[in-house]
Amino acid sequence: SAYGFCLIGRLCAVTQAMSYRQAWARTVDPRNSWMPAWACVLVAVSSVTTYNMVLAETLPALTRPFFELPRSTALLTVTTFCLLPLCLLKELSSLAPYSGIGLAAMFYTAVVMTQRYWYGHYQEGEHQPLWEALSDEQRPMFGGNDDDVNAMNDWKTVLSTFLTHPQSYVTIISMLSTSFMAHYNAPKYYWELPPAPNNSNSNNNDKSNQHNYNSPLHRYDSIVAASFFGSMLLMSTIA
Repeated sequence: SAYGFCLIGRLCAVTQAMSYRQAWARTVDPRNSWMPAWACVLVAVSSVTTYNMVLAETLPALTRPFFELPRSTALLTVTTFCLLPLCLLKELSSLAPYSGIGLAAMFYTAVVMTQRYWYGHYQEGEHQPLWEALSDEQRPMFGGNDDDVNAMNDWKTVLSTFLTHPQSYVTIISMLSTSFMAHYNAPKYYWELPPAPNNSNSNNNDKSNQHNYNSPLHRYDSIVAASFFGSMLLMSTIA
């Protein structure tokens, strides 16, 4: 996924394309450049729909101690006043403050979950406050009994279950395939990358600069690698 993200930036540098569709038109065929454009639109719409569903369930739960917020009202409010203005922004640099808030929230969540796991707060039992606070419908199930749980720890059993009942893994496969998907914004990330302080006059299409540590391509690849690695590490910690 990270390698594909880097390839898109490199392709934009070579072809001087400003968008995913333009890069396709200059390298493949301009007559069917609408295909990746519509694919990106569908992916973005699906992502926004997913975020809407999560936020519509989360916001009423957060406001419940203070007042009751209907799910439909929460969905309309978040879509109209949060997601829609963010989607209409022309430059990704405007999202930097909101990205910082999101990263801080993710780090805070990882720290709290690690602390709770370390002290055994996620263990099931009658004297566990977190377990008792959940209703029967909200409590997770990792197997019908201890034998089922131990069986799922065997890789042969997991592989056999995947081959005989692949539909059981559709959800997790979908989550893993879309968790790091932002490739339709790769051209914007590349072209909005600020120049290096001592290399502000460099040419993005100069191949001699590709091996320079201050070249746009090298800095772009470094940022992408660090971002994907950090995201993977953070997601793995929470998972």
